[in-house]
Amino acid sequence: MSKNNYFIRVLLLFIFLAAVPASCKEKNYTEEKQAIETVASALFQGKDLKKVTADLELPTYVDGVVIVWESDHPIVLSDTGEVTRMETDVILVLTANLTFGGITVPKNFGIIVLKAEESDPHPQLTLNGVADNLLSDVNLSQVTENLVFPVLVDGVAISWTTYDAAILSKEGIISRTQFDQTVTVIATLTYQELQIIKQFSITVSADSGSLPEYTGYYAGADGLSGTALKSFLHDLIDDHAEYTYAFAKTALLETDEDPNDQSNVILFYTGRSQAKTTFGTSADQWNREHVWAKSHGGFSEVPPAGTDLHHLRPTDVSVNSARGNLDFDEGGTKVNDTYGIGSDFCYVDSDSFEPRDEVKGDVARIIFYMAVRYDGSDGVADLELNDFVNNGSTPFMGKKTVLLAWNELDPVDDFELNRNETIFGYQGNRNPFIDHPELADKIWDPETLLSENFEISFSKIELTFADLALVKRSVFC
Repeated sequence: MSKNNYFIRVLLLFIFLAAVPASCKEKNYTEEKQAIETVASALFQGKDLKKVTADLELPTYVDGVVIVWESDHPIVLSDTGEVTRMETDVILVLTANLTFGGITVPKNFGIIVLKAEESDPHPQLTLNGVADNLLSDVNLSQVTENLVFPVLVDGVAISWTTYDAAILSKEGIISRTQFDQTVTVIATLTYQELQIIKQFSITVSADSGSLPEYTGYYAGADGLSGTALKSFLHDLIDDHAEYTYAFAKTALLETDEDPNDQSNVILFYTGRSQAKTTFGTSADQWNREHVWAKSHGGFSEVPPAGTDLHHLRPTDVSVNSARGNLDFDEGGTKVNDTYGIGSDFCYVDSDSFEPRDEVKGDVARIIFYMAVRYDGSDGVADLELNDFVNNGSTPFMGKKTVLLAWNELDPVDDFELNRNETIFGYQGNRNPFIDHPELADKIWDPETLLSENFEISFSKIELTFADLALVKRSVFC
């Protein structure tokens, strides 16, 4: 190898070795500068440096960055952040010298220290005045929107403390629940050398959108439907007080008493007011009607189903006989009898009975009650609704879609409400469908629960070919 080539190679090696540290040094410089910029950008974040009235916090070490402060007006703002206010506003420059690694970068901040406030000759009066007017424009007993908690009023500094930040935060943000919530809030007011504390009792009103739909007797029914709701209601109204069939007659004298004549009862199917003393078996007398026909389940006249006051009603003997054990539906010929003044009429055909318009909803709600109350326990068959007539002696009652419609068309009236309360006094249970008629649709919505009802029907009765044809027509026609 020639001396010239050797010299050239040695020279290139020195150039390469010199370049490597330079490259690394440039990379380190960039990283250090970036670290400094990050710290510098966070200094005084959220602080209004154009309206300085109090001492500033000047950190000297942040994330490995050393900071040395220099003020060009140390009498007004010292290098450690102490502020001395003058008779006029003072504009100054505060420099932060930030050092990281081997580099130092200066950052300048323009600051205005506001002039000193004139001395208040009556600071206590000022403080009391602010305290007395604090939140005076707010109805603290019924808060429905976020509050504004002021932090500075007429030179008085105010800090806030709340004892339930989840309901009402110290920033005034409310969180409404399904109940009214009362929160204690403390305001600490500071002015010059004085300080007072004022306490507020603030009620955040319930959010109507989050209120439970069902409370009291029906608490827990929210969100339930179908069989879950049916089971829930059954547990509420089950295990009620039981009476004899003879006593049921006595109870009906009170439950169905004519509100305009205490010596009479209102007959269910005719609306006629009739003397309580005319109980019997002859024409134009009254007797006890099982609205859920007792043959539809075979419970006879014994407790609990046979004497359940919720479905026993006083009726004209002849009309009771005309109804027999028929299911409920629309149509037929008029049932001739003496009706109450202004009452519509009952109709009957070979397979169904239609009550007068004024009690169609009453009938529906009684049938709904029975289908929920009796589920196959306590010695009574599992009573169910279906969408048929001619149910005979099976534990079914129809017609479901008609009954649901009647529940809508004939709303609950005062007579029905009073009767429910009276029976509650006797039996200790209520008819949920009088208190909340909408529950019926939540349980027996025909569009969503039709298949379930068919399954129940198949498990309880032996279908003939004629029955199968009827089911087929109902489903596919």
